[in-house]
Amino acid sequence: MTEDQLIADAVRRAATLLEIDPGVLASVIGPADEQLDEVRRLRALLLIRLYAAAEVLFAEQAPAWLRLPNTVLGASPLDLIRRGDLLNAVEYLESRTSCR
Repeated sequence: MTEDQLIADAVRRAATLLEIDPGVLASVIGPADEQLDEVRRLRALLLIRLYAAAEVLFAEQAPAWLRLPNTVLGASPLDLIRRGDLLNAVEYLESRTSCR
């Protein structure tokens, strides 16, 4: 299994567990059957980091948290994902996990 395949599998699993629609996932990261370029790889790794931090903070409530409006982020984390702005959501979550 190649590194791209491992990343793609991890992204699919994270998206499934966070209940992110496949269409949203494809619009952010691109088609699953294509090789990851640098931008797609970065977005994929950010989504994996987002899942890991959300799981630590919210456990089984992570999918619900993703859909709630967040005043700090200025939108729901899912809206940020839809806009391709994963970095702000990841940085926010990771800053909260380091405070625990």
